[in-house]
Amino acid sequence: MKNLMKTKVNKKGFTLAELLIVVAIIAVLVAISIPIFTSQLEKSRDATDEANVRSAIAEVTAAVLSDDKTDSGDVTYSKKDDGDGTYTMTVKAKGQKAGWSGAASTTESIKIGGIEVKPSTKGWTVSGTSEGDKIKVEEDK
Repeated sequence: MKNLMKTKVNKKGFTLAELLIVVAIIAVLVAISIPIFTSQLEKSRDATDEANVRSAIAEVTAAVLSDDKTDSGDVTYSKKDDGDGTYTMTVKAKGQKAGWSGAASTTESIKIGGIEVKPSTKGWTVSGTSEGDKIKVEEDK
């Protein structure tokens, strides 16, 4: 009897109930953190899209101002029959949901360099003519 009591006292470790409580706490923390993580991930994708469109606008503007007729980098030059040339650049969307992180709604446009840019899940085409017309940003369909 004395040996039985001694072995019971010397056992160390966690009980099943304690382990279940720890697992339940971890499950609750994971359930809370996943939506927060995914919303932050989408915000970072929106910021990437905005930066990419901003960069495309700058590149097309530089091509229009320099009136360089050769394709350079991602900007392509195409000439129509009427003599008017167009510089275009396509930007693929990184975001999986349409909308901008800084906009009040998912359908609201934002202004980048004074140009209205609508949200998209596919991408945008930035274009400007060699005649010096305004730079346009159109949503890819």
